[in-house]
Parts: sequence; C-alpha cells; structure tokens
Amino acid sequence: MPTRSRSVARPRPTPASWCSPVPSSASSNRSRTGCPAAGRATPTRRPSPRCPTVTRACRWVPWRPRRRGWTARRPTGPVPSRCTTSSPAPRTGRGSVPLPVLMYHSVSTVDGRLRGLAVPPRRLREQLDALAAAGYALVGLTEALRRNGTQTVAVTFDDGYVDFLEGLDVLRAVGATATLYVNPGHVGTRMALGPLLSWDQIRDVAGAGVEIGNHSLVHHPLDVLPEALLDKEIRESTERLADELGGPARSFAYPHGYHSARVRAAVARYGYDNACEVGRRLYRTGAGRFAVPRLQVTPDHDGAATVALTRTGGPPLVPAAKRAAQPAWRAVRWAALRGLHRTLA
Repeated sequence: MPTRSRSVARPRPTPASWCSPVPSSASSNRSRTGCPAAGRATPTRRPSPRCPTVTRACRWVPWRPRRRGWTARRPTGPVPSRCTTSSPAPRTGRGSVPLPVLMYHSVSTVDGRLRGLAVPPRRLREQLDALAAAGYALVGLTEALRRNGTQTVAVTFDDGYVDFLEGLDVLRAVGATATLYVNPGHVGTRMALGPLLSWDQIRDVAGAGVEIGNHSLVHHPLDVLPEALLDKEIRESTERLADELGGPARSFAYPHGYHSARVRAAVARYGYDNACEVGRRLYRTGAGRFAVPRLQVTPDHDGAATVALTRTGGPPLVPAAKRAAQPAWRAVRWAALRGLHRTLA
C-alpha cells in the first residue's frame, strides 16, 4: 500500500521579511508575483511604483502543516510594500546638463533701486572675458539650446536700450553673440533705464549676428491679462517683428519674468522655439523650453564672481522662496489690475 508523504511545515513570514531579499535557495518559495517574501502571495494586480518586484496588493498566506481542520488564512486589506531594495532611478540623459543663461538689461551706470539692472561697459567686458577664458562659448539663447549646453553660456539682454550698441562692441571684442529682446510697441521711445533702440538700429544689430527676440508688445505682465488681451500682446508683437525684420522671432522673454501655463501655451501656439523667465537658477537642458530660467548679472559681479555664478547658479534659497510665493503674488497683481487698474511688477 503506498504511503502518503507528509507535508513539511514552512516558516511563517514575519512582517519585516515581506519584501526583504532572500537567497537563491529560497527561490522556490517565491510566488508568481515575484514577491521575494518567504511565503505565498495572491495573484498579481500591477507592480507598485516604489517596488517593481512587489504588487501593490501583495498579501502573504501562511503555510501550515496539513492537519485536519487547518486552513490557510489571509489578512484582509492590502499590505503596503516594505521593500528596501528599490531606489529612485538615477537622472540620465540630457536633463543632467546645466546651461547658464545670463540676463542683462542696460549697458550703463545707474544709481538707486535699479542699479542692479545696469552693467557698465568696462565691467561687462571683464565678465565676458573671464567666461571666454574659462572655455565657455558665448552665444544667444536659441543657439545655446541647440548646442545642448555643453561648455556654453547663453547671453541675453532685455528691453533694447540704445546703450546696447556699446555692449555690441564688447560682444564683438570677445567673439560673442547674444539674444536681444525688444518690445515692438516701445521701439524708439523711453523706458526706466533710458532711450530705446529704433527699428533701423535693431536691424543693424540683427545684421551683426545678434538674435532678436520678442519681449511682448508693451511690457505688460502677461500672466494676469485677460485671454483676449494676452492674445493681442503676443500676436501683434509677433507680426510686427516679422514685418520689420523680414522673418519670425524664435525666442520670447516674459515681461518681468511672469508666466503661467496659459501664457506658455499661447507663446508656443505662435510658433516660438523657446521662452525665458528670470528664475535665478541654472537651466537643465532637456527640461521645458518655455520656462528657461536666467541668472541676473549685476555690476557687483567681477570676472571671477561671474564664472562662479555660471557654474553654481548662485544661492538656491532665494529662487525657491520666490517660486513658492508666486501664486499669492499673482493673486495680488490680478486684484490690483482689475480693482485699481494698476499693473504691479
């Protein structure tokens, strides 16, 4: 008469071993789900994002000796994954390459609260010379994005002041180019830091190899404008630049650096390749091209400080705090525009 083989009792898994690694000799205890717990698991649903080897609904079923009256019991409800072997995927690809984008305004000397927006020609020469000596190629933003940021610094100027012509001499002397953002509605007038370039001067600048970008029609903060006015700002400035320069602009700079998902979508809809904010941090190539952050260079940066700024991006606390406060500040500016009919920068 054949004898019946007796079942061997298997150890009951403890909670700490639900998702802990087990040696290869215990592979027979693994279930079809791939859970390395030393017990059985219920049929799979789908892997958890935290642990690709364990299902989100992984439940152990203890093995007991096969005695009369014993049944396998199962806890009710999902058991959370406690896998300690998984780790976040490392950042790979183009997203890990930093691209410094420098932001200038006036090439002059200004006192008062706007002093940080004006860099004298001699200081500008010192800054760009130091970057060139450090091995950086100094180009406009669209060209820098095309190069994927390798040993490249993007140089940008906002507003289009007449004193940019002195900056153009400095760019030529160091073998650099740049992107100049202009407001078509303000061309030939004045802004806070002085007179602005005329269309003839802008065409001469473009002929010298400087990329001309769009800075909106009349320098309004775009993120608080109604939809119709936002569309008008971008559409009319785009058309005016194409008419005056004989071709479309490819880069856009948000006035005061303010933007939102609605603004970014509108800029992309008119065919732009990229757009930049203020940001005060390094841009990572491969990230979104319609919110490229820039580093503000001031007259207090000498050559060594400028090189250090391009390498580190500056202190991270200030830009992080500004990003956190942005929704509340946008609400204040929105209320001021509609209640007081005033634009807050």
